[in-house]
Amino acid sequence: MSCDRISELPDSLLTQVLSYLPTKDSVKTSVLSKRWECLWLNVPVLDLKVSDFPEEDYASFIDNFLEFNPNSRMQMFKIKYDEYTYDDDRLLGWFGGSPLELGDLRKRDTIRDFLIGVSSVRQMIISQPTLEVLHRYSKLGPIPKFDNLYRLQATISWSMLHLLLGFLESFPNLKNLILDFVVSTEPEQDGLKLVPQCLLSSLESVEIRELVMGEETGKKLVKYFLENSLVLQKLTLRFEDYSISNQDSDIFKELYTFTKGSRSCEVIFH
Repeated sequence: MSCDRISELPDSLLTQVLSYLPTKDSVKTSVLSKRWECLWLNVPVLDLKVSDFPEEDYASFIDNFLEFNPNSRMQMFKIKYDEYTYDDDRLLGWFGGSPLELGDLRKRDTIRDFLIGVSSVRQMIISQPTLEVLHRYSKLGPIPKFDNLYRLQATISWSMLHLLLGFLESFPNLKNLILDFVVSTEPEQDGLKLVPQCLLSSLESVEIRELVMGEETGKKLVKYFLENSLVLQKLTLRFEDYSISNQDSDIFKELYTFTKGSRSCEVIFH
């Protein structure tokens, strides 16, 4: 008689295996047997694609998942929007429709409960529109601490950097930061005075992508992290127009003159 050896594995191992699948595929395993029916709900990962859901059903799906696991130790939360729909209105639809207003307590509570529900994640990828929504929320209520988060990837422009730095205050143990830098014509902020705790005590690696040779705001961004990151071990700079011949250019010579808050920091060019 054949034996189902996979089903003999402990739940903890099976949920770990399911965590490598998109949530849509993980849910499909619920039809295998009675034992598998609710197993996917204990997976510490939510990996969703909005286009897989009709209308706004993805919001209800996420709410039900978080309600089932109020004390979960979620490791990763990922929502992928189609390129043509990832905007503020679409995102705010998840939180109840129109833009946040100071008196809208229902939406404030919805976002608060969502943030608390995912506050145990260890990795996060965040878009610029999402960052803007969270900044609006921060004016209505505090953002919870993400004590387990060690890796963050974010898309920002120079004018949005102050929002990101404010958000980083909620990640006291962040070790790895990846920034996709968008050059924009928006007005610059008057100085960057805020230095989040993670820059002083935990941030070890920063990677800045999509830099452009000679672009001033990009250089200011590099200078900020070099000067204020006290335990930084590696700063990786990825230039759109990089070539071997650039290595001796005045731009690179200038970058090497920036003051380092961490003397052991290595600067790598790509």
